[in-house]
Amino acid sequence: ATDPTHVVTLVSGAVDVICHGRVVRRYRAPVTFGEQAMLGMAQEDETRLQYQAAGPTTAFVLHISQLQQIPLQDLPGATARVDELRALHDAGAGELDLHEVLRSHGVDCSMYFAEVVERYMLTRVYLEGDTIVTEGEPCDRLVFVRFGTVQVGEEETKVGGCFGDLREVFFQEPVVEPIVAVTPCFVVELCLPGILAALEACPTERCRLVPELPSPPSSHIRYVRDGEIPFFSECSDSFLQACFEDAQDRIVPPNGVVIEEGTAGEEMYILMSGALEVIKGSDKVAEISEGQVIGELACFGLMSRRDATVRATTTSVLMVVMRDSVLGTMRNKEHRKEVDRFQAMLQRLALNYFEVAIHHRISNCPFFMGFSGAFITTMAMHAKQKLILPHQVIETDGLVILNRGRVAVEYEGQELGRLPEGSYFGPTVMLRIHKRYPATIRAAADGICHVLILTHGAFSTAMSRFAKATGAFERAKEDETQICDKLKRLITQKARRFQKGNRFVSIFSQVFSGWAHNVPDEHKQRDGLQSAFLAWYGWLRQRKDVLQRRQRLRDLRDQQIE
Repeated sequence: ATDPTHVVTLVSGAVDVICHGRVVRRYRAPVTFGEQAMLGMAQEDETRLQYQAAGPTTAFVLHISQLQQIPLQDLPGATARVDELRALHDAGAGELDLHEVLRSHGVDCSMYFAEVVERYMLTRVYLEGDTIVTEGEPCDRLVFVRFGTVQVGEEETKVGGCFGDLREVFFQEPVVEPIVAVTPCFVVELCLPGILAALEACPTERCRLVPELPSPPSSHIRYVRDGEIPFFSECSDSFLQACFEDAQDRIVPPNGVVIEEGTAGEEMYILMSGALEVIKGSDKVAEISEGQVIGELACFGLMSRRDATVRATTTSVLMVVMRDSVLGTMRNKEHRKEVDRFQAMLQRLALNYFEVAIHHRISNCPFFMGFSGAFITTMAMHAKQKLILPHQVIETDGLVILNRGRVAVEYEGQELGRLPEGSYFGPTVMLRIHKRYPATIRAAADGICHVLILTHGAFSTAMSRFAKATGAFERAKEDETQICDKLKRLITQKARRFQKGNRFVSIFSQVFSGWAHNVPDEHKQRDGLQSAFLAWYGWLRQRKDVLQRRQRLRDLRDQQIE
């Protein structure tokens, strides 16, 4: 869709126009777009656009090479029509001073504001009779007619001009008077996402352009300090400075979606002004006021998907805090006090949030297949919850079930693979068959892990209460002993392969580097041995990549076996 060589006629459904990662416009059927490419008039800048179906959609897609085979000279008036539209496009596609256009329309903005808006600007040719703006629909864009005649409402007809108001677009107020093309028109559209991006990039102009917006704070740290946000209380300025290093502001109009249920996300939001509502399914479950934090579990890596939709009820300004900044700051030993506090706070959140999922996670663990529901309920009651920080080793003497996040399996300092959510480790240690784990389990670097720990004491208590579980216990003990022995062999073999491969490449690289360092440059160019060594070394690098790919496939197969 990024190549402007297709003409698309939308029969049913809708298509989102995406520019720089933002949905700037939604086309609803029936509509045709891409006609500029058909006429050979597509600008190079049009390659920044992507078109994505918003739900089930039916469309006719025609490539420009197919259109070129149509004999226009045999169609009455077709050649004159194409020439007319091409002339219109050539006249409208000239250089546009958007800053002057906005200022003449009463938008007192800076040059940078206009540059940001221009990145999301759309251009389109409307034919006579086409509706440019529909009455009653939310006003979602400023319309600038560069060439052509339009009719506004029922009586007034204007040649060119800019229509719409910045405040009406921001609050998406209903359109009072429709705009219809009387003659073919070349139209420049300034859509709401581009205006929001400009307001976010120019905080000093917010209050002047949209008086309803609050004044931006002098700094994010000062806002947190003055607002006394509980989530960041007792944090030092250096810790906040590191966390908010890449923080950005986001402006959301009324009914705008901040977080959508079921989508992936790594950001945490602080509501600086406005009001939000939390919707789960189709029910409103909570309201969020200024100073509250949302999305903290996803930011710390404890959730892979958003579990609810958050929508703005009024014009809202949010601070967006990135996961990399927060986790990078927590890995700094200078902020040990804040790290301990966050770990305790997240531990309390996890106790409340993941409590209902403990029984489900244990019952789905392969180790407990064959045990009764009452036995599993007893184990769930005695399960210990623990949060593991990035790079932190899981140190325990029981069965570990990974509830949220990912962990790395290491042996003698070499990472051998990663375990996904739902994996378990160490059943033979819980059963006192082995004293140690066959490998080191460490939380991955990209998030915090939430694990369930089942100790030998909890398992013995459950066994003493349920005598009928003896048969399932003996089967699980025999199976896990065989699996653990095979796992030890796999880990040892894999570690040896890693060590041999790394040692050979390291030694050969050192020998080759030393030899090449002692050879004069003029000999290097003429010596055939140099070329042989280069070819051999390149083959080794390729061979190493092949072996690594094969190893990853073996790892995946081993995980399936386990």
